Amino acid sequence: MSAVENFNRPSDEYKPNFVLISGEKIIPVRVSEFGNALYILDRNSINRIRNYIETGNLTSEVQDIQKYDCVGNTISMMNSFLEGNYKDESYEKIKKQTNIHSKVISIFFKYAETDVKFFNENFEKFFVHESLREKNFLGMINFLKEVSCLLYRDYNMVESKGILEKILKKAINYSIPASNPVVIVCIASLYGNRDAKGVIKPKMDVNQFNPYSALNDLLSIIRAFRMQAFGRKFGIFNSKIDNIVTYDSCLNNIIKYFSYSSPEKLEIGASFFDLHININIKGEMFTNIFNIKEEKSRERYFNYLYDKIKSSI
Repeated sequence: MSAVENFNRPSDEYKPNFVLISGEKIIPVRVSEFGNALYILDRNSINRIRNYIETGNLTSEVQDIQKYDCVGNTISMMNSFLEGNYKDESYEKIKKQTNIHSKVISIFFKYAETDVKFFNENFEKFFVHESLREKNFLGMINFLKEVSCLLYRDYNMVESKGILEKILKKAINYSIPASNPVVIVCIASLYGNRDAKGVIKPKMDVNQFNPYSALNDLLSIIRAFRMQAFGRKFGIFNSKIDNIVTYDSCLNNIIKYFSYSSPEKLEIGASFFDLHININIKGEMFTNIFNIKEEKSRERYFNYLYDKIKSSI
């Protein structure tokens, strides 16, 4: 058995650097410098933590993750098991991996909240859906493959109109609403958003492009908001979540352009993947349009973009 399965706990190599004063009693805690954040771990991150637990090898990546082990933060293992379906892993294998990862997180995080208990108790109830894949998963993969070769280079504002038409047409062909963050981030990349391009990592040669990695990152936006909605509805998290943080700096910057509205009705038996949420975006996400100095010209481009997206929903 591995150290994780034996529940061996590593030594506390880092100490609380803040104190919380409660009456006359001083309680040592770690307090977040990032605000109350929902930190989403991917599979690689949890495997790095597991390696640290089993070997004692404290890498710089693990030290970065430790920074989020603070009162007020919430740690989610959501992406770690959802990644499994991209590798055609069986439901049983994903479930086993989830059990191991839940132990890793329970051992490692001492101050932040986690969603381990939630997943252990509700895995089947909430996540039975076509081997844990989002609806139209393959359609989104094929869409990204086809737009990658369009997004690898930069365009001026005139050229962008033609490329926008192609992107929206491909989204329609694969039954993906233009309001889907997967499509929106592609459009943001077209209009000069470097973080959007950093998330997608488009290539001229489709054989060098990794659509599965890009899609997993892009779906993190939707998953994070769904996780918040479930958390608020069913009391999964005690902390108020102000920010969403992932394992990717470009993705962190992209998420800041999005916000969401919680659904009014949400049943306890509802599938995570069937949860519909309303997502809002900020105009500055489309960098080249937002940076147009002449107000009327900027407004004209935004109206054009809005009309195109609306007509493709």
